[in-house]
Amino acid sequence: MDWIKRMDKILNYIECNLTDSIDLNEIAKIACCSNYNFQRIFSFCMDIPLAEYIRNRKMSVAAWELRESDISILDIAVKYGYSSQEAFSRAFIKFHGITPKQARNTQARLNIYPKATLMYMEENKSMNNHVSSYYLERKPTGELFKNKAPSPITLNFPVSMWSYMEYLGHNTNTLQTYTLVSTLCGDAYNSGLTLTEDSGILTAMDTFGYSCKIYSTRQGDLNYLPEMDLKERILNEIVVNGRPVIAINVVDCCFGGVIVGYEESGECLLNWGYFPFDYSDDPKPMITECREWYKKTQKVIFVDERSNEPIDLKQVYITSFKKATEYLEKKASLKTDTFYSEWRTRLLENETVISNDYSLIDPMWCDFAEKRFYAGQFMLQLKTFFPEFETMLNELWTIFARNINNLMYQYIAKVDLAPGADCETINMTKLNDIGIREEMCEIIDSVEKEERKAIGIMKEIYSHMM
Repeated sequence: MDWIKRMDKILNYIECNLTDSIDLNEIAKIACCSNYNFQRIFSFCMDIPLAEYIRNRKMSVAAWELRESDISILDIAVKYGYSSQEAFSRAFIKFHGITPKQARNTQARLNIYPKATLMYMEENKSMNNHVSSYYLERKPTGELFKNKAPSPITLNFPVSMWSYMEYLGHNTNTLQTYTLVSTLCGDAYNSGLTLTEDSGILTAMDTFGYSCKIYSTRQGDLNYLPEMDLKERILNEIVVNGRPVIAINVVDCCFGGVIVGYEESGECLLNWGYFPFDYSDDPKPMITECREWYKKTQKVIFVDERSNEPIDLKQVYITSFKKATEYLEKKASLKTDTFYSEWRTRLLENETVISNDYSLIDPMWCDFAEKRFYAGQFMLQLKTFFPEFETMLNELWTIFARNINNLMYQYIAKVDLAPGADCETINMTKLNDIGIREEMCEIIDSVEKEERKAIGIMKEIYSHMM
């Protein structure tokens, strides 16, 4: 217990001195051991080097100060011990995936590394459910392999919800259902690599007759739930209520899935892994082990059984089309007024650190093109219910699924990035060429022009729908 108290004192010392000089010799005195030995002990206990822990805490606190105050970036850089704004920006981008300037946007996602805490336990506490392993049997489905969607692996929530409905046997036309879900929740109209907002998830669920509760694994979110509490609820939902759980992004099975069981009392969750890109004819469940699932999951959705009320599919399409139109023109969601200008600004700033989340490759990533493909697919499906708009809907299909798709692939080809390739294959020599980046900006202009044209057509259609 004395060691626990000393470690708590050290963690508090670090926390109180994030903006001052942290004296490693002072830390060693508190630990009653040499500086070298303490750093070895710290890495062993915390699973992170001491220097990296301090850096992560500084980046976490500095980010919130950037967002909540009007202090200049240079002053904050100096405050947290960086010799220059450039050095601070490099460290900031590496940790958060966005620039300090972008962090001031309240919609930007920040990474938070919480202060470490230590718990002393007399003995290992097991879960309330004492069965070491359990999983649900797969329920029979309708037309299981009919009308498969072409690999929507990068759209987060729709893939998970699609799989859930397939599991319960409520999905008999996979492409139609998948496209409707991605349109309703806004995922088909979002920017690349952006997780669906809770409001979009609730809209999609409600439209298809489900009610649900959404929990986040990210500290700071209003619906945040700690790992142990979330694990307990998942096990209870599976064993007691006999219902699977939707996990979004990422549970060892491409961007989310349906949790149908567990092993080792919840340490390893089992993911029912059938997705549109799985063309197996084997009717048995494909179980994927989801170790460290909590670290790989951003949202978990507990879904109540669907109501028996019949669904008016035409009305669903009207609702979906209205949501799509609102989503594209609404500043607070896609931020049409700023999205493209920010994209161009980042490109011309020539960021030196590329990340998979918020950087030059965010909209460059084929995810953006794929989302627009499903936006176009939705327009084709809409013709069944509104043949009088066939000409305009065909034009929307061309804008989303062909024009924007082609432009995005021209864009990534400028830096030798192939569709679906790893970001590390980007030709950095070309990316650092201002002439090539200016050509890429011209493509962005064309994409924006196409999207604004689509918004005008959609608003015109909707004004005659009702």
